[in-house]
Amino acid sequence: MAFFPKQQRFWLYHAAGVGVVFLFQLVAFLMRGDFVEMNVTAAFIWLPLFTLAVLVFRTLYARYNGANMGMGKLIPIALIYGLVSGLAITTLIFLALLPFFGDEMFNPETLANIGISETEMLVSFFVGNTFIQMLYMSGWTFIYTSTVASRRAKQSELDNLRLQNNLRESQLSNLANQLNPHFLFNSLNNIRFVIHENPNHADAMVTALSEILRYSLASTSKPKVTLEEELGFIERYISIVKLQLEDRLRFNLRVSSQLKHCLVPPMILQLLIENAVKHGMENLPSGGDLDVTVAELSSKLSGKLSIVVTNPIPVSKANADGTGTGLKNIQHRLQLLYGSNASIKLEPSATHFTVHLILPIEKNDESTHY
Repeated sequence: MAFFPKQQRFWLYHAAGVGVVFLFQLVAFLMRGDFVEMNVTAAFIWLPLFTLAVLVFRTLYARYNGANMGMGKLIPIALIYGLVSGLAITTLIFLALLPFFGDEMFNPETLANIGISETEMLVSFFVGNTFIQMLYMSGWTFIYTSTVASRRAKQSELDNLRLQNNLRESQLSNLANQLNPHFLFNSLNNIRFVIHENPNHADAMVTALSEILRYSLASTSKPKVTLEEELGFIERYISIVKLQLEDRLRFNLRVSSQLKHCLVPPMILQLLIENAVKHGMENLPSGGDLDVTVAELSSKLSGKLSIVVTNPIPVSKANADGTGTGLKNIQHRLQLLYGSNASIKLEPSATHFTVHLILPIEKNDESTHY
């Protein structure tokens, strides 16, 4: 650490503190009326000496890691340093004044009027001034160490918040990376089934897949996207699935245009729909309706976005456990992004499986509030 601080704030605070003390001393000297010229000169000499002393303390405090010392150890050290530096400042001031004000200080007539001897004068000068300098230095060290401790506490809190945020972003990224390969492998398998039967359909699927992957790479770098972006992604995904399932998949989407600027986690709807296709539609020879409804919850839950995905399922899977890896990932992502303000509820029945997702309504800055 540099001996002379480069931070402008340090010098501003130090100048303000010593300036107040300096003015206080001047007023006190003028009110007393004794040795005014000598005391004013001593005050001007004191300014650089005191500044030098506090810079030495600051350097020693940093070098010997004073910030990690307990108060029980730091207080006596500060008092001892205040005593030593106070005596040193007093001695230097005395030596600087002696050539110019020695006759005035030790004038027999002046000393007789005061009623003290030369020895008493020296003792009074050194003891009184050393004690005052010790108080000044102790006060400065208390303020300085308290400021450093407070700043370290705030920096530690900020570092912890940054660490938590980095960990949270890393966890979200890992979860998103778990979803993307899962979707990619399924899509490639779909294309593999179609490529020999209908090359034109396969070509359309590859085109749609490339657009989906482009969105996937862009969206997973941010925690939330607009519902409009997510629905555009869903349309391209459904176009791939429909090329394979054809008339077996009837996709129904109901969403208000007012909600399209709401923010949602990227690819969260895609995973819900992919699960519905994989565990429902693909296992039904006759297919069925895949319904997605996005609405705003009213009354007590005002300010919540409701996303409901419903699909038919085979009877053999009516009582199957629906908490697979994909849905667990969704639960984890919701916890990281929203805490207790979001939820996912599974509602299986004898013929259908429904996932009910509830998110806080959040909008990007460009959207209009309603």
